[in-house]
Amino acid sequence: MPTTTATHTNRGLLWPAPQWLALFYDLAFAAGIIAIASSYGYDHSLLGAVWFATAYGIIASAWVLTGGATGSFATRQRPVTTPIVVLIVIQMAAVLMLSIASGDTIASSGAVFDGLLAVLLTTCLALGWLARDGAHAMPTRSVVLTVAAVLTLAGSWLLPDAAGLAAWLLALVALAVAAGLVAVDGRIDVHRFAHRLGELTIIIIGEILVKMVLTAGDESLWAVELVELMAALLLLVVAFWAYFTGPVNVTVLTGWRRLLWVSAHWGLHVALLGLAVGLSKLLVDSMALDEPGNVVALLTGPAVLMVGSLALLDWVTGSRRWRMMAAATVGVAAVAAVALVWDLAPTVAAYGVGLVPLVALAISNRAGGMADRPVADVPASEGRAAS
Repeated sequence: MPTTTATHTNRGLLWPAPQWLALFYDLAFAAGIIAIASSYGYDHSLLGAVWFATAYGIIASAWVLTGGATGSFATRQRPVTTPIVVLIVIQMAAVLMLSIASGDTIASSGAVFDGLLAVLLTTCLALGWLARDGAHAMPTRSVVLTVAAVLTLAGSWLLPDAAGLAAWLLALVALAVAAGLVAVDGRIDVHRFAHRLGELTIIIIGEILVKMVLTAGDESLWAVELVELMAALLLLVVAFWAYFTGPVNVTVLTGWRRLLWVSAHWGLHVALLGLAVGLSKLLVDSMALDEPGNVVALLTGPAVLMVGSLALLDWVTGSRRWRMMAAATVGVAAVAAVALVWDLAPTVAAYGVGLVPLVALAISNRAGGMADRPVADVPASEGRAAS
């Protein structure tokens, strides 16, 4: 009987179809997300926020490189082979350990972090070497930059402290550029790429729920505040509604607009992960949100970044809804400012930053901003004209 859910390799082994391998890999990514978000909960200072965003950016760049090498962004899926599965599993282990190490200080785990990052990038290169056919190959410049990143990481340990830190940052820049070149590669199917980013986004939204349940699980059921739970769900509904009625539907996007579209996902995901911490603490009425600065770092600040990223995604993809979402961003920022100056209760601030974009989405929906001209039908040239 023929099967559509598995692929035979040249060694006679039977493996699940490529889309299932991609989701299997995403499971490690999801588990790593919890570890990164937890580290931000312990240190949500400005420096902690920068490191949190950087750690996620590193893993997200590897996710893009892996997707390009395995063909998960291509129309024709690359057959699954045993070497690919072995490399994916090694990379999954590296992602998990790298995420855990991101919660430690550089002084205590710098060598471990860099070593795991080198393993992660090496597996990306190995996957790229296996993908030497024209349909799935990584761009040559991405391969060169990834090799340069690995060598620069190694060299950073041979340099004095200041020069070593500069070299380490240069390696991260090279990694980001390598991932960007994969994102804008002409062999990428934008619809498929959007579908994979949509899967990743819904996983991250799901991880917020997991984080909330794990946090609440440490307390009694009666410690969970129903009013706060509804505020958390309100923010999640806003993110889900705005994203899956707009940016995920794009099918034509080229050049710098595609690169900006991918970069905006990084901002959106960082915001959602920040909210995972804040909403978890809000759910059990944690003392951590008593300080106005903590409300900004864990609740209102991530909400501003989330709505702003959604507005940017709407603009890049040519949706006329972007103006309404931009106005919502200003409104959410105003609520955040009021919450900081007047020391509003965290629950009030949460409802404020949730209701503003919800109203904007409702108004846009009633105005038919998305119905008469779907994002999926907007080519890049028309998107520029619309903006």
